[in-house]
Amino acid sequence: MTEGAYEIICQSCRAAVPSSASTCPRCGHNLLAGTVQPPPLASQAALFGATTIPAPLAPTAMPSFHADTAYDRLGYTTAQR
Repeated sequence: MTEGAYEIICQSCRAAVPSSASTCPRCGHNLLAGTVQPPPLASQAALFGATTIPAPLAPTAMPSFHADTAYDRLGYTTAQR
């Protein structure tokens, strides 16, 4: 067996078969019959329907927040804070 090759087992006679073989050399069973190719991998864009990268959102203006002013408006005293 060559480097990088592997053996498979014939489903008919259970003989070890080189991975490059299409039929079993012992019993003649067609090793490629009934094989199913896996579906191609979908890209993330195809899965979610995105075709372009969205532009970043513009930052919104955030009013300044002062905790002391908020506590004063709620009626808290300095000892309760």
